[in-house]
Amino acid sequence: MASLLPRLVMMALVVLAGLTAAPPARAAEPPFLPGLSIGFEPPPSMKPATQFSGYVDENAGASIVIVEMPAEAYADIEKGFDAEALSSQGVTVRKRAPFPLGKDIKAFLVEGAQKQGTAVFDKWILVATNGKTTALVTVQAPATTAGYDSATIEKSLKTVAFRPPPGVEEQLASLPFRLGDLAGFRVVRVATGNSVLMTQGPKDVVREAEQPLIIISSGEAAIPGTLEQDRFAKQAFATLPGINNVAIQRIEGRDENGVPMHEIVATADDIRTRHRLFLMQIVRFERSHYLRLVVMAREKQRGDLEKRARAIAAGLSMGS
Repeated sequence: MASLLPRLVMMALVVLAGLTAAPPARAAEPPFLPGLSIGFEPPPSMKPATQFSGYVDENAGASIVIVEMPAEAYADIEKGFDAEALSSQGVTVRKRAPFPLGKDIKAFLVEGAQKQGTAVFDKWILVATNGKTTALVTVQAPATTAGYDSATIEKSLKTVAFRPPPGVEEQLASLPFRLGDLAGFRVVRVATGNSVLMTQGPKDVVREAEQPLIIISSGEAAIPGTLEQDRFAKQAFATLPGINNVAIQRIEGRDENGVPMHEIVATADDIRTRHRLFLMQIVRFERSHYLRLVVMAREKQRGDLEKRARAIAAGLSMGS
């Protein structure tokens, strides 16, 4: 696992695949969504999303997802974010070019298309850094949708600006769920407004699974019944990128104080490094939402990670 960050990029693309007057003048400072250090003026028909960090136009079926990462992520993405890598996510690249955003900001823009079922979506992916934070902004809209042409999107993205990163507490407050027991892990950052990345160890940018990692995310869906919950959890586990030779060790459902929980424990090979990895997924099914916890570590680091992951999952709750 060269770095978890490119995987988060690909996960964002997977999430996007399931989302289905004149523009205002540029303000002195563009709007910033809660918990984010990057802001910009979205197209005029878009409103802040409620389930992720970004914007939506429900009538047009268009969306913008914003992911923030450490500054070090930019070099990894710039090197590996090519036509072949995007093709693995179903994205056909039309062009990639530097995208000037002003002094001290380095950026490039990828424009392409992605087929989702029988529909085709136009896609723009901006990767930018100010040397302190790297931002990934992914825009998608049904092909040829009025108001979502390249000129309009590029005009919006030209307003990108950075502010000092919000503190961890502000980032956590922007999540739709709350953390309880961290079981020795620490929060690194919040991503896409519905996910949090935690690790155990001194490094914020984790390469080749050198430190245990936990990603917790939430989604809005009522999934009643053990059969549907089992199916959902297995499908979610199957989306984990960058692994092969998966060996499932245990799959079980249980109740935690009346809340249905589903666990999958497995090992797998990291496709790039061939390290054997320990993987664990816990899905907590609330009434109208679910919370998903994924643990990734080298197998030799497994230790008591199962016990600690359960403690973290038990302490999760929706809302404030």
